[in-house]
Amino acid sequence: MAARPLVLRHARILSTDGVREGDLHLRNGRIASGPESTSASDEFEIDLDGLLIAPGLCDADHALDQDFLPPIFPGPYLDRDRREAEIEKESMNQPPEAKRADEDESFRAAALASLKEGVTCVASPRRPVGPTFPIRIPQAVWFSSLVAEKHPSHKFAKAENRPVFAPLADGDSRDCARETERFTEYGMLRDNLLAIGGVGLRPADAAALAFVGASLVWRPVTDEFVLGRTVGSDVLRAENLRVLLGAGSRRDGGKGLLAALRRADRLGHIDRARLLRAVTSDAGEAFRLPVGVIRKSAWADLAVWRANNLAEAIFELGPAALEMTIAGGAVVLCRSSWASKLAFFEDLRPDSGDGGFFSVI
Repeated sequence: MAARPLVLRHARILSTDGVREGDLHLRNGRIASGPESTSASDEFEIDLDGLLIAPGLCDADHALDQDFLPPIFPGPYLDRDRREAEIEKESMNQPPEAKRADEDESFRAAALASLKEGVTCVASPRRPVGPTFPIRIPQAVWFSSLVAEKHPSHKFAKAENRPVFAPLADGDSRDCARETERFTEYGMLRDNLLAIGGVGLRPADAAALAFVGASLVWRPVTDEFVLGRTVGSDVLRAENLRVLLGAGSRRDGGKGLLAALRRADRLGHIDRARLLRAVTSDAGEAFRLPVGVIRKSAWADLAVWRANNLAEAIFELGPAALEMTIAGGAVVLCRSSWASKLAFFEDLRPDSGDGGFFSVI
């Protein structure tokens, strides 16, 4: 999406050094700073009047194309077989034309729902075919499961340094608890692994992930919907383990990334500071992308909140505190109160499902 240079004035900016008051300049889809950031004639100015600018949030597991589909029955499914069989049975009864239509609508609905939560980057196994999409989707390699892959080690090796998303111990069975050894055997326990699930992990497995610099993608809401419980506190508290947060699709009982964050906060296994890093800077590092931080040259993927700080916005106020979402330096969603001030953004139009927002979708 082509974005005109922007300057966000009179804001409170959450950077790596804390919150500072000032202006933020966006140019060529990235964050600019320093002497070159002085105002230019082609900049479009937005006066934020003290609102908080934070990095756009990163959702580490959300199958966007499944958001429009009806949810499966709640679990517990102690392993993946019964859940996959149920999904396959439902899919077989749907004609191909309906599948394609549902998928297109699902991508749009999921993107809009994510933008309304300040989410600008989503790890999704599939991406829409169109040339533009307001949500950033990391280029990554995905495994449905080790069993489904004929040559998992070869596929992992071909990924080189790209992020690799793979279910690991995503269930309660004994086989799930032994999957860490299989990942080690296949040479897949490396720093570019993002292990999804982890309900069947043991503390020693978590230590092995931490040792190689791999990440665990925690999905507390969908875990409890599908499996009846989520990752144990002894696993999540493993020293130096990088934990990311995933909303999961609504098909698996997901209710969005903010719901996952708030559920994780209520469980109390990880403190709020670490949870916020899980959806910002830690996710950016794991995705191998310049997202989740506000600094020079990082991509201008931002969320504007009516809150004192990001913790208050996410854990206390929720989606009602979001004023604007910016992706690639362009305003892609805003409250209707901003519409007249952002007349330049002709792609913004009223959200048919919610009169309180304008968006590009």
